[in-house]
Amino acid sequence: STNTSTNTKGILCLLGALMLHVIVFAAYYIFNTKLKQTDRLSCVLGCAELSTCIDWDEINRKKGLDKAIAKARLVHERKINLSEAEQINADIIIEMINKNNIRSLVIVAGNLVKEADRLKKKINSAVGDAAIDIKCVDSVAYDANGSKIASDIDGAVILAEVRKSDIEELRRERAVLFNRDIKLIGAAAYL
Repeated sequence: STNTSTNTKGILCLLGALMLHVIVFAAYYIFNTKLKQTDRLSCVLGCAELSTCIDWDEINRKKGLDKAIAKARLVHERKINLSEAEQINADIIIEMINKNNIRSLVIVAGNLVKEADRLKKKINSAVGDAAIDIKCVDSVAYDANGSKIASDIDGAVILAEVRKSDIEELRRERAVLFNRDIKLIGAAAYL
């Protein structure tokens, strides 16, 4: 009877620990304000959602469990290489620039400086001599330089990084753009 009592207590402790584990992970998922892979930028920001940019080469360079988890997360994503996805986004942005008669554009990059520069180059090369002023900034809501640059801008594109960009910060960026009458023509997620 002592063994069954000990076994019962052990099983109850194990079940209690498992329940606590599930509760902690559920609370983390619910209250985490970082952009999730399942979040849609069109719903978060109320603008056109551009193509999701995934660096498949970076995922393939990962090793072991990291690689397996990354591939499992992206199993339903179409495998478009990063350059093609960015070109699709540049083409959509150019179409929106022409449709909305935008002469100056700001790319709000967050921490995606290299990605913003690549997008800017693709847009400039496709536009040619059409004279669209494109600037890349980290933020228009939290950076004085970005705020000053945005004062002469007609349109904006926001870049967000999944699992790193905070949804509330993205909404604040959107609000600052809206308050300055800057048209948010799209947002792109990077994985």
